[in-house]
Amino acid sequence: MGADCLSGNGRVALVSGPVGCGKTELIHTFAEKASKDGLRFQKATCSPAERLLPLGVISQLLPATPDRIARLVGNGLTELDPSVAEHAMVLHDVSRALTDLAEERPLLIGVDDVQHADAPSLDCLLYLARRVGTARVLLVLTEIDQPRTPFHSELLRERHCRRIRLAALSRRETGQLAAHLADDVHQLSGGNPLLAHALLEDHDTTRRFFGPAFREDLLACVHRSDPAVVALAAGLAVLGEDPSPTLLAQLTGVDVLDVPRTVHAMESAGLLADGWFRHPASASVVLDDLSRSELGELHLRAARLLHDQGAPAIDIARHLAAADRPLAAWAAPVLHEAAEHALREGDVEQAVLHLERAVRTGTDDKQRASIRSRLARVEWRTSPATAARHFPALLAASREGLLGCWDTVSLMRQMLWHGRFTEAAEALERTRASRSVPQAVELWLACCYPRLADRTGAAEPPGTLTADPWARATTALAQVLTGRCGEEAVVTAEQILQGARANGVSDYRVAALLALVYADRLDTAATWCDRLLAAAEGKRADTLRATLSGTRAEISVRQGDLREAARYADTALTTLDAQGWGTNLGFPLSCALLAATYSGRLDDAARLVELPVPETMFETRAGVHYLYARGQHHLATGRQHAALADFLVVGELVSSWRLDAPGFVPWRTGAAEAWLRQDMPDRARSLAFEQLDITGEGPSRARGAALRILAACEDPTRRPALLAEAAEVLELCGDRYELARASGELSRAHHALGDQRRARMVLRRAWHIAKECDALPLCRELLPDEEPHAACGADALSGAERRVAALAATGHTNREIADKLFITPSTVEQHLTRVYRKLNVKDRTDLPTDMASSA
Repeated sequence: MGADCLSGNGRVALVSGPVGCGKTELIHTFAEKASKDGLRFQKATCSPAERLLPLGVISQLLPATPDRIARLVGNGLTELDPSVAEHAMVLHDVSRALTDLAEERPLLIGVDDVQHADAPSLDCLLYLARRVGTARVLLVLTEIDQPRTPFHSELLRERHCRRIRLAALSRRETGQLAAHLADDVHQLSGGNPLLAHALLEDHDTTRRFFGPAFREDLLACVHRSDPAVVALAAGLAVLGEDPSPTLLAQLTGVDVLDVPRTVHAMESAGLLADGWFRHPASASVVLDDLSRSELGELHLRAARLLHDQGAPAIDIARHLAAADRPLAAWAAPVLHEAAEHALREGDVEQAVLHLERAVRTGTDDKQRASIRSRLARVEWRTSPATAARHFPALLAASREGLLGCWDTVSLMRQMLWHGRFTEAAEALERTRASRSVPQAVELWLACCYPRLADRTGAAEPPGTLTADPWARATTALAQVLTGRCGEEAVVTAEQILQGARANGVSDYRVAALLALVYADRLDTAATWCDRLLAAAEGKRADTLRATLSGTRAEISVRQGDLREAARYADTALTTLDAQGWGTNLGFPLSCALLAATYSGRLDDAARLVELPVPETMFETRAGVHYLYARGQHHLATGRQHAALADFLVVGELVSSWRLDAPGFVPWRTGAAEAWLRQDMPDRARSLAFEQLDITGEGPSRARGAALRILAACEDPTRRPALLAEAAEVLELCGDRYELARASGELSRAHHALGDQRRARMVLRRAWHIAKECDALPLCRELLPDEEPHAACGADALSGAERRVAALAATGHTNREIADKLFITPSTVEQHLTRVYRKLNVKDRTDLPTDMASSA
């Protein structure tokens, strides 16, 4: 075409292609070559900002603006009408001025982005194109791909006009830019040369893609395109992947019929792939280019459109959050629903954010109070201390009658946790006055905060359990704590745990666990607690995890596993700090204190005793646990009077609360031991008999300990029988620490009666059990001259463990062993776990073949 121009045969070239594909670069490259061949180069660059400037393009091409053109422009020219003589002369003047330039030297005229040219300039270019056939003029026009217009039709009908199409680079062509990065660059740029070079420039500079060069060139591609591209790019970045054309059109204002065409053009330019950006980084670039006001308006409009279309709340909430501006009332229930969805997915932080926005958005006071109550409960999952910030507003809402029954109950429970008894009582009485307090709430108060319990009889455990799991769990716990522990309460607790959702956070499962603990079903409670802890791992449920860890510590203390008790108590106390635990601090603290005391870590125990605790804690069940543990520490450090005082306070409290169940806190055996240390066996005997009367004939930890105390008060000849019974009961209950104590006392009883062989055998076993418990003071008491070392072989096994191991070694399944020994499969599993650990084997196939004979 350049040669034709030099020979006097003018030509027109229309170069089309996607944005960024190299059209501008082509003009410059050709201009350099043409200049070497003697052509003169006149260039004009079009832009959307100058589209309304009459003859703006032509004025860039002419060395000087003719007077006629200047006058018409000054008079407000908007279009050229050839039927108007003066307008026709303008067309002639422009064409003549440019062809006159070609008389001096062949002329190359380049017009870049001609799609943005003003209408009069397009008319002049068409007029010129019709007349360059016999002039030394080469007219090169570039444009971004667009639908055919009358300008195209008129231009391309000329025989000397040629259309040149540019396309994106292929994978092979991209490889010529950088072979080792070809796949990544082609994938991310779509073959767009401008974007490909930008990616490589950023990679050379930072060893990463998507740097400043890419950002600049991507925005250049967007803003040099049709206005619809700019609008759709922003709309796609806001809506995310796979929006419908209708939604895009409604959000951006682009005609719905133009959306598919524009998206296709963006895909051809390498900006999109399959209707969305090739990488999220591209969307981020577009979003960052919007002002805060523009972005907020787009997100708010998107939220409203999605709401009107019935989209999921979680999708709408994402835009409401990004809008970052005051929201209309319709948004509050949407945010509330989105928060519930986030909770089901385990995203507590997102749920909190949604609920906080919903509280600020709601215009109805009752609705806002309900949402705030839900927010407090959600925050409670991770931090009870944080949730307390809502107390003033919720208490005010309660006084105004804006909280429903269960929201008021939730507020009361949280305030009680933090020891705010007066305010909690106010909310409770207001609800009681409306006769809307469920019986399960009264039962829960009687079990946990007896001072506030209704003592008119409404708090008595019902005979028939309800279907609500929290009510059933609370009822089971109340039955155990009030001494009405039948098999029904235990079965109910297990049923509740079997039906509990693994990802739930309700504390009714903790109540069911405690019912098993206080009923001395320790192995079963341990199995369920371990499962619940495993299910809670990795979830944002710190309060539940801390509570379960504290419960597991209590189970371990009662089993005599002091190392595990200390570990779980430490986990509980670090998962929630003292402020977070509130009045319930006594639960994990008592376990840590007992584990340290029984293990002989008296300095650690002393530090735990010195920790400040809420005064209101002593009006709760947690305070009873703490007083009992402190009493045991006083006994271990020789302060019998202080110990007795603590045990007797416990007795007064549980008696006044009507929670004097044998499996709760064995204060009588603690007090009896303090009386023995003060050489008052009659008082100790009285308490021991009292404890035995309460426990009945069935096996329980309290009965085993009472038998041990009673033996110390009796004639030496009666002691072996009482202690043997105590040991048998304690082994059935799984309390290894108390079993070691009873066995040690039994050894001394045999020794006093001259039965040295039996005394030595029982003593060795008691020592091994104490060592297994990590009860070093007890080990030294039993065998002062022998340093504690790890028990080994069958000697380290308890009788129950030997019986289970013997059956397992002969090929029996857990179910068969359970049936033979009249225990549960979970108890079999617990025994085998300890057997494997003591014998240092992996599973039952490694058990020694002589286990049957040793049993």
